Amino acid sequence: MVEGRGHLHYAGHGPGAPVLPRFRKRQRTADLIDIARFLAIDGAFGVLVAGIDLRAVPGQTIGLKARTLMFRTPDGISLYGAVFGSGHAGAVLANDVPHQICEEVPAAAWFAQRGLRTIVFDYRGHGESEIGSDPGRLDLDVAGAAAELRRLGVARVLLVGSYAGVAATVVASTKISPAVEGVIGFSPAPSRGQYVNGPFDPIGALQAAPRMRPPALYVTVRGDQYVPVAEVERLYRATGSREKRLVVVGYGPASWDLLDFSPFMRRVDRLVEGFIRAHG
Repeated sequence: MVEGRGHLHYAGHGPGAPVLPRFRKRQRTADLIDIARFLAIDGAFGVLVAGIDLRAVPGQTIGLKARTLMFRTPDGISLYGAVFGSGHAGAVLANDVPHQICEEVPAAAWFAQRGLRTIVFDYRGHGESEIGSDPGRLDLDVAGAAAELRRLGVARVLLVGSYAGVAATVVASTKISPAVEGVIGFSPAPSRGQYVNGPFDPIGALQAAPRMRPPALYVTVRGDQYVPVAEVERLYRATGSREKRLVVVGYGPASWDLLDFSPFMRRVDRLVEGFIRAHG
C-alpha cells in the first residue's frame, strides 16, 4: 500500500498482534508496503483502523499492481484515488460517507485478487479531492470512477458500495452510459442521518432505484446499528432491476467486514464471487 506518509496501524486481537510502520503525515517520499503481507496480517490478527493516510503522489505504485491517480468527474471535479489489480473487468468501490479511502484497501485487494481492476477514491470535499460547487453530487464521483476504469481499458464495470456508498452507486447506475454490468451493496443505507434519501440533491436512492436496470445484489446483517433491515428491504423492493437479490445474514460485523471479518464471510464471499462470475 501506501503513501507518503501517514499513520498506519492495526488494532490487534491478541498478544503479539503486529503494528505496521507509522509514517510522518504528508511527507512526499515513496514508502511502499507489500499489500499481500498487509492483508495476511489483517486476516490473521486484526482489522484496519480508520485514519490511514493514503495521500501518495499520483502515479506512484503502491503494491499489488496498484497505483494512485487523479481523475475527473462528469462535472469536472478532480478526485484522488487508487487503482488495484489488472484486467478487462473492473469494480468501483464507493465507501460510506464521509469515511476515508483507507478503509477500502482490504476490500479493494479482495476484488483485485478475484480478477477485477478495482478503483477506490475520496469523495469530493474529502481527503485530496476537490470539493467543487455541488458537494452533494456523490453519484457523479462514482460515475467518474467508472469512466476512469473504462479509460484504462476496463470493458465490464461493477459498482460496489458500502452504507451510504450504496446510495451513490444506485443513483449512478441509472446515469452511466453504457450501463454498468451490476451493483453490489454491503449494508445498504438508502436514507441515513443527514443524508435523507441518500446524500444527493435533488434525487436520492429511493427515488432512483425504480429506474435501475443492472443486476443488483444487496447484503446486510441483522441488528445493524445504523440501518435496520426494514430500510434495506425498502430499497430492495424499490429496485427496478429484473435480476435482484437481498441476502440478510445473522448478527455480526457489517459493511466491508462482511468479506473478511464476519462469521458469515464464507457465505458472503461465495455470493459475491458468484455475482462476479455471472456479471463481472
